[in-house]
Amino acid sequence: MTRSYTTASTQNSPRTWRYTAVGGETTLSGVDGFSTTLSYAVGGEQLFVNGVLLERGVDYTATNGTSVTLSNALVLGDLVTINSQNTYPAFNRNSRGRFDCS
Repeated sequence: MTRSYTTASTQNSPRTWRYTAVGGETTLSGVDGFSTTLSYAVGGEQLFVNGVLLERGVDYTATNGTSVTLSNALVLGDLVTINSQNTYPAFNRNSRGRFDCS
């Protein structure tokens, strides 16, 4: 039996990207040392440098979901952590615009 739901249900997948600076970086992207590709939901990311939470729009810009531009260059040894909650649908949408769960 298939049940149809008219509201979308979503799942959150926590994601952490870590990077140790070599010095001078202002743009962060790509794969970290743990084989995690930088990917975030725009507006849902949190960026930390050496444990300090930076302010979006002031200390950094994150607009495309795959890279971050810092207002100030990193220094050798700075530890960067970017946390995000990537959201995705938990059910498939059917031809009537409803979500099906079998």
